[in-house]
Formats: sequence, structure tokens, C-alpha cells
Amino acid sequence: GLPADNAAIALPVADKIEYLLVHVLPGEHVSFLHLFAGATTRDEVIVTFVAMLELIKLRQFRVSQDHLLGEITLFRNENT
Repeated sequence: GLPADNAAIALPVADKIEYLLVHVLPGEHVSFLHLFAGATTRDEVIVTFVAMLELIKLRQFRVSQDHLLGEITLFRNENT
């Protein structure tokens, strides 16, 4: 289940957001699966996914999928 104190996840999410902003430059892209390649725990997967959702919400990134069940790509917006 989820931890009673969400602060335990909030800090790593902020760190992952910063990591993604530094490593995926404006105009660049990364495959969805590549984002999770280094994750070794369930918590890491959750933190990465939440960070990705937050960056999409903030319009820093957008996602694309060419066809049903095709590869998902995360694009860093040019103007960010």
C-alpha cells in the first residue's frame, strides 16, 4: 500500500523531475521503456511514472504513440 507519509515519495519525485529536465534537453525525446530501464524497485517505477505525469501536466513534456500497442515516446517541448 501507499506510505502514510507522502513525503517519502515526494522528495524522490522532485529529484526524478530534476534528473529528467537535465538529461532530456528541449527538443529531445526518450522512449517510455528507457525511462524505467534503470529502475530496480517498485518504488523507483512509481517515482519515475509520477515524475513523468507531473512534467506532462506542467507542459514540459508530451507523449506520442504511433499506433495501438506501439512504442510510447516522451518528447521534451522545445520552449521549456
